[in-house]
Amino acid sequence: MSCLITMSQKELHRLEVIQKINDRRLSVVQAAELLGLSRSQVHRLLQAYDRSGAAGLVSKKRGRPSNRRHSEEFRNAALDLIRERYLDFGPTLAREKLIELHRISLSSHSSDMELRIGMRASSHPDEISTGVRSRRRESLQKAIDNDGLLLGQFSRATSRRHC
Repeated sequence: MSCLITMSQKELHRLEVIQKINDRRLSVVQAAELLGLSRSQVHRLLQAYDRSGAAGLVSKKRGRPSNRRHSEEFRNAALDLIRERYLDFGPTLAREKLIELHRISLSSHSSDMELRIGMRASSHPDEISTGVRSRRRESLQKAIDNDGLLLGQFSRATSRRHC
């Protein structure tokens, strides 16, 4: 019976070291130094490998939600605030405004991911196909077209003003 096991680079390295211990090419103390673990932790890894093979070295936390994540209600409340007030802000500035004005703090990594996804999701069909930046670009181009005499003409290739 063969099954597919997904392992990180760190877990693959551990597997190689454990196999070297089993082949008696490496001692437990040397393996502990290589892996940056204690001797007792290497013994635990050996036991897990003996019980379950390579699958015993794979993290049991993989695929499970973090214990530190915010509740769905909290996340939705933050995203609603962003959609209402800060839709044209980037994720970093939106996060800063949430902290400064609403005392809502999200971790930088999770907020980046959630905010990027949440800011793209919109109920209006036109807003899904065109992002905030393209709408700004269009409005700038309209301002240039409508008031060309005042602003002069810009070359798109060189970004230089032609009067």
